[in-house]
Amino acid sequence: MSVGDEGHYGYPHFPPNSDVGGPFTLQSMEFVPALVPCDCWAVGNFGHARYTGSMYLGAPAAEDLPPILTGEEFAAEAFSRMKPTRPKFSGLNALAELRDLPGMLRQRMAANSLGNLGSYFLAEQFGWQPLFSDIKNLVLTQIKMQKIMNQILRDNGKSVRRSVIMRDESSDNDFGPEIGSYGYTAPGLTSYWSIGQAYQVKAVSTDKIWASAEFQYFLPPGPRDIKYKRRLMLELFGLRPSPAVIYNAIPWTWLADWFSNLGSVIENLDAGFADRLAARRFYVMRKTEIGNDYRHVFNVSSSPDSYQNVELKGTATLRAVCKTRVAGNPFGFALHGINTLSAMQVAILGALGLSRL
Repeated sequence: MSVGDEGHYGYPHFPPNSDVGGPFTLQSMEFVPALVPCDCWAVGNFGHARYTGSMYLGAPAAEDLPPILTGEEFAAEAFSRMKPTRPKFSGLNALAELRDLPGMLRQRMAANSLGNLGSYFLAEQFGWQPLFSDIKNLVLTQIKMQKIMNQILRDNGKSVRRSVIMRDESSDNDFGPEIGSYGYTAPGLTSYWSIGQAYQVKAVSTDKIWASAEFQYFLPPGPRDIKYKRRLMLELFGLRPSPAVIYNAIPWTWLADWFSNLGSVIENLDAGFADRLAARRFYVMRKTEIGNDYRHVFNVSSSPDSYQNVELKGTATLRAVCKTRVAGNPFGFALHGINTLSAMQVAILGALGLSRL
């Protein structure tokens, strides 16, 4: 079932340089049965009756369509990550964080102290790891600087396409206990043919969110001389004050970014090293799947005279699928729930509590 009346203008021959996309929603149920070869005999009163062919191993019927979920709340973050004019290194923020270096060097881990244990973990996460990451990024940016600047000058005024994957998660559950049943098969053999059947169920789910955009930026006017390239280099190293730099320098804004996209919205207010920046098209897509895998073990008689069973094995899949596409808003504010925190973020919150003991 699809929702949307606009369609795609010009399909299948799209007009050049046109945005033919739009909001899109598709809900569907997808079922893939297991089809296994079967050669079995009926025993008892129906002796010498034989079936040779295929056995269809199905799954219970689905009841509901999947819920409609979009990636709209990830639009601002996706725009920020794809933006071709963002600095390659956060120089001013890296310099501001050096004020914590003397305390990091003096820190010692005290034995039998939970408070010091939490502080040590926080110093590793917010002190040493960012410091080493900044040093690495600084070196790599310096090595690639000439190549980066040449690419920036070439793309000035042209269309620049970017895409990014925001989330790609899938469940990894185990099959549950065996459930005895004689259903979900075709042909439906009676007990004279079938010795017994059992199947196991595994719940599965996937969630993928990605975005794509087509940007166009214009650099500040002026001759492309040494002074111009030097100013551009300062921009690329993040040595110019901007709303994002000021926001990141404020304490505890990292915690606000865990539960909202405020940091991305503020960063999108600035065009970066460009004079002007626009997105000719910007979409966020999401595909979610929920369903079950049904692993069948079907026992049939392989002899007309006795119950010499043969196992027929196969796995059927049932999926409820929802696909959506929405136009992205780089300034749309969104809040994230506590259930969106990763295991590392939960550990950091726990360390913050320990450090206050």
